[in-house]
Amino acid sequence: MNNSIANLLKATCSKYKDKIAYKDSKSGVTFGDICTKSGSIATTLIKKGYYEKPILVVSERSTITPIAHIGIARSGNFYVPMDPSNPMFRMKQIINIIEANILLVDKNSFGIIESLDFQGEVYILEEYDEKLVSTIEDKMVSSMPLYVIFTSGSTGVPKGVTTSHESLMCYIDDVTDVLQLTDKDILANQSPMDYIAAVRDIFIPLKTGATTCIIPNNEFAIPDKLLNSLNNNKIT
Repeated sequence: MNNSIANLLKATCSKYKDKIAYKDSKSGVTFGDICTKSGSIATTLIKKGYYEKPILVVSERSTITPIAHIGIARSGNFYVPMDPSNPMFRMKQIINIIEANILLVDKNSFGIIESLDFQGEVYILEEYDEKLVSTIEDKMVSSMPLYVIFTSGSTGVPKGVTTSHESLMCYIDDVTDVLQLTDKDILANQSPMDYIAAVRDIFIPLKTGATTCIIPNNEFAIPDKLLNSLNNNKIT
């Protein structure tokens, strides 16, 4: 039985290791790449002693973002995503509410970190110790939190909503069943990576072996560009 996203990834990677899982306008990553790169993130977090802790993620719409989320999950922690295009005050509110001690950031977003006044550790990934990660994955249970995603904050203060591995996997099971998604499908991601709708685009490939294509923001504002992108990427 898959009791965590980690086990879901292992099962899918064994079948589709060389198949593209995520791609953006610059590159694509295979399921095998996800295992290795997310393992690097997990290794670093485990070695630093983080377990069942919130991990902030500031990253753009690219393949590194879902990999970061999966790596955090594999370390036994849960991710709190923030889109770097969000207003600075909103990101500061989330940082103050979640009280995390560590923040992961992609290279393109690193320049804004100083402005966030974050007092904890900030870093980017390094080595992958498969044995070390496996010891944590073996301890994981389905009730562990997977992520905290914050609401739009219409009341003035964003509220974090926590979701467990089990809840997410039940949801993905139903979505893939109702939509009859398979490894032949190619999904188009429109939602910001820190928005709840994006979890479908991130985790459906782990369930089915499908591919998620991360569409650039500017293409959604120009219908003919969007249509060309959907056609060129063979979105199903």
